[in-house]
Amino acid sequence: MSVKSVDFTKNRAVVASSFSPRALALLNEAQPFLACLSLSPVIVHAGEPSAENRERMAKMIEESRFAGAADLELVMRNGAAEEVLLQAAREYRADFIVAGVLPREGFFKYYLGSVGRNLARQAPCSVLLHINPADEPVGFRKIHHAVEYHRSIDTGVDLAAKLAVLNGARDLYFTHAFRIPDSVLKKNKVMTPEDYKKIYGREDRKLQQYLSKQLTWDVPYHVQSLYERDNSPSLAFARDIGADLFVIHAPKKEPGLWDRLFPNDLEQTLHDLPCSILIARSRVSRRR
Repeated sequence: MSVKSVDFTKNRAVVASSFSPRALALLNEAQPFLACLSLSPVIVHAGEPSAENRERMAKMIEESRFAGAADLELVMRNGAAEEVLLQAAREYRADFIVAGVLPREGFFKYYLGSVGRNLARQAPCSVLLHINPADEPVGFRKIHHAVEYHRSIDTGVDLAAKLAVLNGARDLYFTHAFRIPDSVLKKNKVMTPEDYKKIYGREDRKLQQYLSKQLTWDVPYHVQSLYERDNSPSLAFARDIGADLFVIHAPKKEPGLWDRLFPNDLEQTLHDLPCSILIARSRVSRRR
């Protein structure tokens, strides 16, 4: 396919597809997500683009919620899955890549494998990774975004709020993990409950002030400051509230929340990820 043939006036999302048992469920999950964001689907299959495989893929699409979509495009290419998906995302200037994470062999838990890890780190756009796609999707009802303060334009805040509004989410949570400076701990060798209360209050106000500058959507939300000791409590918070979407920022070169969330290889660290994950990245900042 030639890049020149692409209609760049459309906002698009690349949706990974395969012939796996959960492929149809992933298409069904992706369709309402794309629809609420007004994104045109580009279904991408990494595999032999034979007539037989095209027929199988076309049949699957017709059995999915994408059936009859006038603006759908199907891309089938040989190559490693992540490379084919990344290439398609660049060519179509996609706003999102939607993919599933693989079941760990021999276990019922799901984990972020090498494909998901490479997409998260290398994609030129935001990436939505479904942990356990459902044949009959219900959307995102509890959305949790782990906020970082060092970003002038917070793509994650905007995405989390937008999805909460368009999905009719029941709850939207914004959290920020903070650390108490060593100087404060040394000065107050014994921290009282009142000391912690003051610190939490200050951090909550700081988070509220940050959100008041970043939010462009009129949506109710909860704020929660999380005391970070050794490891980030953000994943634990998502698990505790029963979130079905966890929004974080794409990794940057400098150390940040990503490095504290995933200090080791993602494939090992996220074996117990409690819900689907959206890695927010501004497409414009990655455009070449």
